[in-house]
Amino acid sequence: MSCQPSTTSFHSLDGMDPDRACESLLSESYREMRKYASGTPARLSRHPFEKVIGASAQAVVRRWKSAKPTVKSYPDLALRAPCPYRTVFEGKYFSRGGVTAAETALATNIYQAFFYRGLARIPETPRRPAWDYDYACVLAYDATPDGALLAAWDGLRRRSGKGAGKEPVST
Repeated sequence: MSCQPSTTSFHSLDGMDPDRACESLLSESYREMRKYASGTPARLSRHPFEKVIGASAQAVVRRWKSAKPTVKSYPDLALRAPCPYRTVFEGKYFSRGGVTAAETALATNIYQAFFYRGLARIPETPRRPAWDYDYACVLAYDATPDGALLAAWDGLRRRSGKGAGKEPVST
């Protein structure tokens, strides 16, 4: 393999090296990231539900009766074997809006990540890696001048407890 990830902590996991790290990483933008990612995380097998929050039952039935009753899923990133952590990621760059908009963005993206995680497992094929994720994760970047996304996360985390996930990483 010709890709060379520069993230030393990732390929310092037991049994990982730069080539195995590249093989593990799937990216929606893999064509532009061949040095870091080996393919797309897209799920080729179609399924009957979308990742849209709040779709009414009648909207679902209308789509089922349409010419395209099933959909594909396109997460932003994923980790697969040989990485020991099979994880699907939804990414969010948040640059505008206050705390209410940030809360909406968090809820939407957490829902989408869990939606991807909840899809049925599919074995590997010669053309595609398996869809066999154990974890879901939201990668969010707060680009607001006042830290609205972080403030929203802090407020929601206090109310939802440890079930909300890990602490955000600051840079």
